[in-house]
Amino acid sequence: MDEIRYRRLNVELIHQPLCPLLIQTGQTNSFSPTDNRTLYEFALKNIAREYFFEPGELPLTIRVLDGFYLLLLPASTHSRDAVIGRCRQALTDFVTHFPFSINFFVDQKVCLPEDLRKAFLSMKAFAGKNVTYENHVFDLAAETEAPVQTPFQPIPSDRWSDLLTSGRTEQLQIEVFAFLNQTKSSGTATREFLTGFYYQFLQLLFRQMDHPGSEDEAFRRQITVASPEQTFSSFGALREWISNSLLLFTQSRQAAASQDTAVATVKAYIESHLSDELDRDTLAAMVYLNADYLSHLFKKDTGSSLINYIIDRRIARSKELLAKGEMSIRDIAITCGFQNISYFSRQFKKSTGMTPRQFRN
Repeated sequence: MDEIRYRRLNVELIHQPLCPLLIQTGQTNSFSPTDNRTLYEFALKNIAREYFFEPGELPLTIRVLDGFYLLLLPASTHSRDAVIGRCRQALTDFVTHFPFSINFFVDQKVCLPEDLRKAFLSMKAFAGKNVTYENHVFDLAAETEAPVQTPFQPIPSDRWSDLLTSGRTEQLQIEVFAFLNQTKSSGTATREFLTGFYYQFLQLLFRQMDHPGSEDEAFRRQITVASPEQTFSSFGALREWISNSLLLFTQSRQAAASQDTAVATVKAYIESHLSDELDRDTLAAMVYLNADYLSHLFKKDTGSSLINYIIDRRIARSKELLAKGEMSIRDIAITCGFQNISYFSRQFKKSTGMTPRQFRN
């Protein structure tokens, strides 16, 4: 073996039968900013060495892939049954102390080092098919038959869309988890099932977006993970993504409602204070927003900037007063917030194509 030669160990080891044990760490997004997955996996590797190898044995533990550790246990002191029993004991001894799931895979039989590649690929392939079990011991000698797969059941899109539209995300999460648990309990779930479910549910969320506004775009970016295969690697990872996505959806809708309220409040204030001096900073401070952001919301809601909206409302009011014919043009200009009669005339003609006098006549 390259590992043995690299470390200049006794080459007789390459003739010793081994009982290969593959340890797989699950994916999770639950780490806090101060957590470090690498440190946890380093701790797991050290614990596994001390836990599975006898004192004085060479603790051959190899990180073969991201999240996969291969332990090469001497078959002379570690029978398959003993290794399986030790793995089951590990589930209670240390597995629960890690923030990710840990699965153990014991190959069908002991093997010589020259057959390790075949044994590893066999265990890895089995690990890749598993999406149902977490913190589990797999005896591949007893897992030779693949489960009977059932056709993928489409999600109840209409029902779940109604729950999203009405804001009943807690009830939706209950029903989604029940749907997943039913499939998991059947023992027929595959990675293809979780993949299909993930993309169907993602589209369900996307269809709820009213328009391509910045808040909706931010929501899309937040729920579209960089590595979706991690999300549908297990039921646990998928449930975690669903919970986070529904929370983000609720927050996105609440933010949108708050913005709608802010725009409506400013509109009402403008309408009742057209004669006053109105500026972006004062109006934004009323609703605790940045002036540029308030203008952005107005642009999205009305199609014009906040300043142009104010001018449009003043012109609209002046047209009403001019049509009544009860006030002088100068008084109308002042009443509508134009302190300069010349500026009023220019803005009025720009908007209507006529001067105030022409409009009145």
